[in-house]
Amino acid sequence: MNDKLIFDSLYNILYFSFALSVLLFSFQIDFKGYTKITHKIGKCLTLFFLVAYILLIGTRAYDVGTDTVNYYKFNWQMDTKSDGGEFLLVWIVQFVKIIGGSFTWLLLLISFIF
Repeated sequence: MNDKLIFDSLYNILYFSFALSVLLFSFQIDFKGYTKITHKIGKCLTLFFLVAYILLIGTRAYDVGTDTVNYYKFNWQMDTKSDGGEFLLVWIVQFVKIIGGSFTWLLLLISFIF
């Protein structure tokens, strides 16, 4: 699990790396044109950053973020039912609990879906 300081640092590094790679990739396309190689590189970079974000956000600690604490406390521990606003989250929580998953599984599933 990642605590808040480590999570924020990793998130900022990942965000900066993503922005820098997009900038460099756009310069590459502007100067050399769009080729099959740049298309493959773009797909690989997109997949890499997508998986990195999913893993980083999905493995964070329950106390990182404002909503995560509430999800952990009310939906995971107390098993509180929603008043209709977040019915899909209640279903996902129940599904993860039925298959025997942990709260980290829930965060990974939510980060993958959304």
